[in-house]
Amino acid sequence: HPDKPVFRRPLGRISPTEATELYRLHGQGLSMRELMERFDRSRATVYRIVNQRRAAAILARKIECVLSDEFLQEGARERILGQPLAMEKSELEKKIEPFELVGESLLPEYMQVLKTTPVLTREQELDLFRRYNYLKHLAATERHQIKLSKVSASLLAKLEEYLEQAEEIRKLLVEANLRLVVSIAGKHTSDGANFLELVSKGNFALIQAVEEFDYGKGFRFGRWASLNIAKEYARVSGRSTELTAKRAASVASFQRGLRETTADVLAIERTRQSLTQLIREELDEREQYVILNHFGLIGSTIRKNRKTLKQIGDELGLTKERIRQIELIALQKLRQCLSQEQFELLTS
Repeated sequence: HPDKPVFRRPLGRISPTEATELYRLHGQGLSMRELMERFDRSRATVYRIVNQRRAAAILARKIECVLSDEFLQEGARERILGQPLAMEKSELEKKIEPFELVGESLLPEYMQVLKTTPVLTREQELDLFRRYNYLKHLAATERHQIKLSKVSASLLAKLEEYLEQAEEIRKLLVEANLRLVVSIAGKHTSDGANFLELVSKGNFALIQAVEEFDYGKGFRFGRWASLNIAKEYARVSGRSTELTAKRAASVASFQRGLRETTADVLAIERTRQSLTQLIREELDEREQYVILNHFGLIGSTIRKNRKTLKQIGDELGLTKERIRQIELIALQKLRQCLSQEQFELLTS
């Protein structure tokens, strides 16, 4: 009777595949009792497996911050995190100056949200960026205390709290500056058809700007973000000129570069495969569909089949506004785990 073995498998042993499935189900909300029954494991074993997986996820996570000398000063934690955020309601309800947008009729609901989104004051912005980078600094520094042989649940909870707080602040910073993207996109196009594409590119540049901004230099984030967004638009608009110049190159130059190009394509393909795998692991099915199709990560690396937000929306039965929102959420998730090489491939 193979289904009724004489010798029961020791409870302390579990295959990597089972451990992965157990952790996945735990993340989906299965109760401890259900996990114990499904995998025939003790409560202590289930907790151990879950905590080891939590620890491995934190250790593997890319955590980067813009360091400041004040992070290393005595009393930094109390000074930076001890007081509540400077986000008084009265300060947030400042009048928003109206602005005209190219293609505004394409996004009536989304534009209305942007027009009523409060702009952060200098003090609020400074406080948010200081907290954001300090929380990531704490997580990156203290995660070295993790020991996979004997995982501390309290340490994991503390590190996860740091990262969750940082994520909330990052979302707030991005959302508070979305109208900046839309405003700059409106100045770079007279054609409403590609307006959403520019907004999408600008959103990615905005997310990157949040990660790189050094609040200690004294200037406002809007200035830094505007430069990043404008640089991205200049890069996009300059592609046709660059391609024309390449076509005008001599056959000899082309032949000399052919071998190098082939090697580059192979390297890009390897990076694309790892990027696609990461997207499938980090995003839900709808987010995967939007990212993979909009950025042309399905099929050949050389001939990217990019779809517009409208095309994706038609396929999913959703509006362009909703697709753009889904894409923004997905990009913010990916920013936390993409390598620089993967990030550049996705945005190129």
